Amino acid sequence: MQPYGIVRAAGVVGLATLLSRILGFVRDMVIAYFFGTADAADAFFVAFRIPNLFRRLFAEGSLTVAFIPIFTGYLVRESKRDAYEFANTVFTLLSLILVIFSCLGIVFSPFIVKVMAWGFIDEGDKFGLTVLLTRIMFPYIFFISLVALCMGILNSLKHFAAPALAPVLLNLTMILSVIILMPYFSQPILALAIGVILGGFLQLALQIPFLKKKGISLKCNFNFFHPGLKKLAKLMVPAVLGAAVYQINMIIIT
Repeated sequence: MQPYGIVRAAGVVGLATLLSRILGFVRDMVIAYFFGTADAADAFFVAFRIPNLFRRLFAEGSLTVAFIPIFTGYLVRESKRDAYEFANTVFTLLSLILVIFSCLGIVFSPFIVKVMAWGFIDEGDKFGLTVLLTRIMFPYIFFISLVALCMGILNSLKHFAAPALAPVLLNLTMILSVIILMPYFSQPILALAIGVILGGFLQLALQIPFLKKKGISLKCNFNFFHPGLKKLAKLMVPAVLGAAVYQINMIIIT
């Protein structure tokens, strides 16, 4: 990439990040205004931290870091066809793993909440609400992990706008969900949880048109003996271990 291209890409990412931070601040203001420091807010923040923990551990924290050099290697040394075949194989395997992982997360939400927020066990209503919110939001890990994969593909192809704008959609969706959907729930905080899932879906949907513009249509490829998968696993292991140190620290802080 030429120096001008680097500056331009950095500008796009910087502006998108600034917009995301502003909307994140507005989101926190909206949550504080409607829910304050009540038990519902405590339950939401703990429940939302759980899928975010796994997102940082397995998606942005390791998958993208490991995927990009392998995908780029196929682009440079092989061909676009080989690179796209590898991407489809990773997409297929990752989707299957995420579906199973999301189902397990929903089933074992009470245990996960006990680990993440031990003090909630003695507060029956708060604990029950946290478990419910965790079950609603746990599938967010499915969407955001696929978003991380799409981000890796697009960044490798020197497209940065859509990946950088993804968090903007999440913050905006959460804000609008509170304002629009809250009156329809007996537990108003559920509107915010629905906003997280909708935001995850929209973040993924945003990437699709840009992938197609680059000539990529993600589809199933069950070639799980693809040599690139072995390389991916080898690169992900140290990245996961490194990210785990920080995440364990966050669990203890929580």
